[in-house]
Amino acid sequence: MAPNHKVRRTPKAPRPRSSLAQRTRNTASTASPASARDRVLRAAAHSFVAHGYAQTTVRDIARTVGILSGSLFHHFDSKEELLEAVMTEVSARNTERMQAAALAEAGTLERVRALLRSELDAIHGETGEAMTLLVTEWRSLGPAAQARVLVLRDAYESVWLSALQAAADRLAPMDSFILRRLLQGMTAGSAHWYRPRGTLSLDALTDRIMTLIAPGAATGHDKLAPRGRRARA
Repeated sequence: MAPNHKVRRTPKAPRPRSSLAQRTRNTASTASPASARDRVLRAAAHSFVAHGYAQTTVRDIARTVGILSGSLFHHFDSKEELLEAVMTEVSARNTERMQAAALAEAGTLERVRALLRSELDAIHGETGEAMTLLVTEWRSLGPAAQARVLVLRDAYESVWLSALQAAADRLAPMDSFILRRLLQGMTAGSAHWYRPRGTLSLDALTDRIMTLIAPGAATGHDKLAPRGRRARA
């Protein structure tokens, strides 16, 4: 009878993990808004805003989505990578939206207004919580992650600066960089007082801001709220 030899199997080499950027590219073109990854990003953004990044656990996010915490690591290696993904996703998505909005307008001043309206919509619409995290949880990212997000943020800001410089002769006389910082403060600050269901529409708010940087630029949406009522009421 032949001796019973054990067959030694060569262990399989571990499959290399793709980078966050690669995984983002791989899913961006195929994932629907209701995909598991998108639901994780939305749940993470909400939890980080509501409870703070430090106080939120991966298990909390998984519970909100309705999956096991181990399943979450199929998409992200760590909680920090999840925060980075929220920031990169919202930066890339809103840059594309702003570019499309600006390209749809022929005039330089109209393009500035389109960018302003698009940014307000991003802050008060479905990406509002993710936009908030870019400010409130920026320091929760490590230096390497910050550098990667900044590449996308620079692309976002370059769209703004190009439009402001092109319309400089029709805007308030000041450096485009300073004007952008002032506009950014106004749009970001509106998150603290503006209520979408109030008496002031986003179009009207856009026009009011435009009158500050380019007098006479309003397009008819800027109607005053009824006397005695506040815009957020």
